[in-house]
This record gives sequence, structure tokens and C-alpha cells, in this order.
Amino acid sequence: SDESSFQSQCLDKSGPSLIAIFDKSSDEAESQQATLLQVAEKYKKQFRFLYVDGPSHPSLAQQLHLDSGYPQLFVLNPSKMAMASFIGSFDVSGISHFLDRVLLGSRRITQKIDTLPTLD
Repeated sequence: SDESSFQSQCLDKSGPSLIAIFDKSSDEAESQQATLLQVAEKYKKQFRFLYVDGPSHPSLAQQLHLDSGYPQLFVLNPSKMAMASFIGSFDVSGISHFLDRVLLGSRRITQKIDTLPTLD
């Protein structure tokens, strides 16, 4: 994803986007993307799905105070200036459980943000 598509597909939209940060050069990237596609099929009506190559856009994780390393997942809702970071097993079950909690509005995992992130 580049800055213009990140802007148009996520930041300019209302409602939540699930954003995955991968290292496209890693051996696991292909299977991680396949996992994300399986989850996207189940939740495509509730979330938009985007992925970003982490090494190409290192400031994205820094802006959102995410851990270093890949993969990283977070839900961003620009209209509410809120995000939720995924912590757990990067598999269909773990990610689905996280998205269900986001949809239920779990305050424990959602935090307000002051500014929307950008891709450098």
C-alpha cells in the first residue's frame, strides 16, 4: 500500500479498517497474507482490509506505538480517532476473536489517538 491508497482506502473512509504490517521479504509473508485473506472473507462487511510492507514504511508502527517485528495487526477507525492493537496468535481463530471484541466495542483493547498515521 502506498500513501495515496492508504489515504483513500482507510483514512478518508468512515468505519474501521484492519491494517496488517508484514515484512514482504520474509518466508512467512505469503502464509500470513493467506491467513489475512481467510479472515477478510469472514469480516468483509464490517472491516476494510489493507496490508503494508513494514520495512518500506517503518514509521507507521512507530507512530502508533506498536511493537517492532512483524506481523503487526491493528484496527483503525479514522472517524472515531481510535485504534486497537492485535496481540495474540496470528491465525484465523486468534484474529477472528480480536475482531469480534472490536465489534463488541471492548474498551480494554480500544484506545484514542491524537493524530492519524501516515505512510512515509
